[in-house]
Amino acid sequence: MRLRNVFLGGLAIVAIVLVLGFQSRPDIPPLKGASPMVPLPGNNPFYWWVRPDELLVLRERKPCQFVRIRVSDKTEAPLPLLSQHFEQFDGLPETLRISRNGDYLLWASADKKRTLIARADGAEYQEVRHDMPTLPFWFDGSRRWVGFGVNSERIDGGYLFDRTKNSKKMSGFQPLAATYFLKPTETVGADYDGTNIDRAFVTSAGQFLAQLWRGPDEPTKFIKIGTAGMTASPFASNFATLPVPHVNNGAEIFYSPDETSMGWILKFRDPVSQNLGFGTTGFKKYYTGLWVTNRLNKVTRCLGYLETVRDDPKSGPYNVQFTPDAKSISYIYNNMLYLLPVSK
Repeated sequence: MRLRNVFLGGLAIVAIVLVLGFQSRPDIPPLKGASPMVPLPGNNPFYWWVRPDELLVLRERKPCQFVRIRVSDKTEAPLPLLSQHFEQFDGLPETLRISRNGDYLLWASADKKRTLIARADGAEYQEVRHDMPTLPFWFDGSRRWVGFGVNSERIDGGYLFDRTKNSKKMSGFQPLAATYFLKPTETVGADYDGTNIDRAFVTSAGQFLAQLWRGPDEPTKFIKIGTAGMTASPFASNFATLPVPHVNNGAEIFYSPDETSMGWILKFRDPVSQNLGFGTTGFKKYYTGLWVTNRLNKVTRCLGYLETVRDDPKSGPYNVQFTPDAKSISYIYNNMLYLLPVSK
């Protein structure tokens, strides 16, 4: 009788595990149609699209090694001057941004109190110093850029810089209105306690967009996007609220360069691996789903999901972004850069 109870108990546990495993999968299809393009490591997933067929890749951080890769034939060209400037300047890869025409780069130093503007090959550069931590964003073309003051609690106003003028003498700067992301928990409610600065975006019309959130691993029902214009009015800021297309355990958004689309990265936990700790590495299994919203017709489409092992550098997807022509989404998965076509 005792053995029978043990046996039945064991079957019950197995049944629960199977049910949990089945229910843990998101009710969306697996992602299909992506093509492998270029081997890129997930433990250093820094790449930037220069043009539709051209990538800037940070191969190594110490010593710094930038290369330019032509995707069509996978040829690489080293960029020694850019690598030298970036390392000497103590640059932050997550702050590097390419101008819309692909000719110039911006990035911040580790303390965010210096910005370097360099030609894409590193052949010429300028340094601008700031009184407070500042994050740079291109404003239009490759001439003007915006420096927003930031700290742990808010994103303040900043200045509009002109690359063609003598930045070291602080000429050609125009003050911008404060964007007033003042302690989001006080201004937009307790559902948000921070700003996803890494995914912030400046539109061609001069709007600064930033996602307010509680972090990358918190269930999210609505995305609140803070917007701020480049006017002199302190009331130029407002907040847009968007429903997230699926239940999740974390949500992040990103924008297409042509401003016609917005991408969603939603995360789903696998309760079996979370609760029972399957695996010898200690990593937990997740699923990552991708969606795209067309800004013009407001239609949101599910692209599918990928199985992923959270925090495993060999997994992913990492650094999900639109290509310059907004016709595809790229990401690093299992040490390979993939390209996923996205129909409009």
